[in-house]
Amino acid sequence: MDRDRNLLFGVFAVQLRKVTPSQIMEAAGAWAADPSRALSDRLIENQALTESDREFLNGLVEQSIKAHGGDVAATLVSLGGPAQVERSFYGSVSINQKGDVETVRLDDRASDTSSLGVEETPGRYSQIGETARGGMGRILLVHDEFLGRDVALKELLPGLMPSSDAPAPKMSPAREGMSLLSRFLQEARITGQLEHPSIVPVYELGHRSDGTIYYTMKLVRGETLEEAIKSARNLQERLELLNHFIDLCQGIAYSHSLNVIHRDIKPSNVMVGKFGETVVLDWGLAKVKGKEDVHSEEIKETIRMMNLGDEEAVGKTAHGAVMGTPLYMSPEQAKGQLDQVDERSDVYSLGAVLYELLTGVPLFASGPVKRVLEQVIGEEPRPVRGLVPEVPAELAAICEKAISKTSERRYASANELAKEVQRFQSGALVHAHEYTTSERISRFIGRNRALVTTSVGAAGVLILISALYVTQIVKSNRDLVTARDAAVSALDSEAKARMKAEESLWEAYLSNTRAAELELGNQDLPAARALLLGTPQEFRGWEWGY
Repeated sequence: MDRDRNLLFGVFAVQLRKVTPSQIMEAAGAWAADPSRALSDRLIENQALTESDREFLNGLVEQSIKAHGGDVAATLVSLGGPAQVERSFYGSVSINQKGDVETVRLDDRASDTSSLGVEETPGRYSQIGETARGGMGRILLVHDEFLGRDVALKELLPGLMPSSDAPAPKMSPAREGMSLLSRFLQEARITGQLEHPSIVPVYELGHRSDGTIYYTMKLVRGETLEEAIKSARNLQERLELLNHFIDLCQGIAYSHSLNVIHRDIKPSNVMVGKFGETVVLDWGLAKVKGKEDVHSEEIKETIRMMNLGDEEAVGKTAHGAVMGTPLYMSPEQAKGQLDQVDERSDVYSLGAVLYELLTGVPLFASGPVKRVLEQVIGEEPRPVRGLVPEVPAELAAICEKAISKTSERRYASANELAKEVQRFQSGALVHAHEYTTSERISRFIGRNRALVTTSVGAAGVLILISALYVTQIVKSNRDLVTARDAAVSALDSEAKARMKAEESLWEAYLSNTRAAELELGNQDLPAARALLLGTPQEFRGWEWGY
């Protein structure tokens, strides 16, 4: 029916933001009053659409109808029927009980919205090759002829939308196609709004005349973190990747500051560049807190089939190919409790990445998805140091806190997790680890090695100089005593008595001097000073002054 084709055209135009609310309401009201002219003609006449926009939308309409067996009315019903029409046309038209379209009202209730994106300039991007293909589309390596650089282009191909012969779909093919479009557009817009050195920047969102939607982004040359971990020959080489892990945490922390939860963090979604870059890829499952989750129902359905162990059905869902084996999924997400998935859920996934970096293996062994989910939900992973005893105890403690089954026991944020790893690298005390006294001393020495080395060296020099001078003092004192004894034997008794008194004072002087020497050795300067000041002034020689 031409009427339903016009309605489908309008629904797609609004959903893809090709027209503003005021534009669709004005054109739809006029079309409902006089359906002899197509809705697309009126939008063209009002300069709300271009010819290329019309071709693009007509292509989507025809694909949806074809996917629903050629039944136009059933296609419209699958998209929500009269209720969806009224929502999409902002109440300007409705379908009455007889099935007729009638004008309701035309007002300016909704605010203006932006369009889908630019129309691709023919010849701008020349394809070099395909680098990846997933559930929603593929990623191409292309050359931007205008700027003379290679970029990555991710596109949603109409041919990738589910066909009508898909086994037991959760939703109709037409609605599935709309869902794919919504998810793709959300991914492009979310990624484009995250401006951080560790998040791939989006350059352009657009569409081609054949109906292909795409967005371009920076091309990062290098390898995935998964490949880097696998190619590392030992723990030492894997620990060299810790800086990339910190960058990953900080990139996710930035997205959390904008209320964006990634939900699909894993080593294969992180690129490690040749020049130290760390870039988080694939925000296709991301959600914005406080806004409608376009992935919610399909993720729940995918997880339900995973728990049933239906491997074949999982692979045929839109999210089955995206999520793969859920080795990095938080327990709450594995249970399908999507309302509880938040920043700490991403922290769990980061902890799972750290676990693999430290041990060289994932948290749990790969296998049937049902078995993996059972382990994620109800089993503890093998201890980090049980697998690799050489892993520093602090890093093991950090990792095991991050992957706690209980959300509240994990780090409160990705930024807090990053800071813990940085504390370990700097030699500071890590909060997650309980230290022994010897470990605290060792960490202090390690963090202040230069100061400790300098202090020990200075103390050694001081002790050596003191020993040399004290030896000289003792020798001088011995010589003086010998000379004094010889002189005393030649004096009369009165002189001997006087000399004996003086000798007693001298012995006291020597005693105080030796005691002061011991206090200096003990670094008790006030006690040494008091002993020296207690000696008779007439006996104070160069040694006293020293």
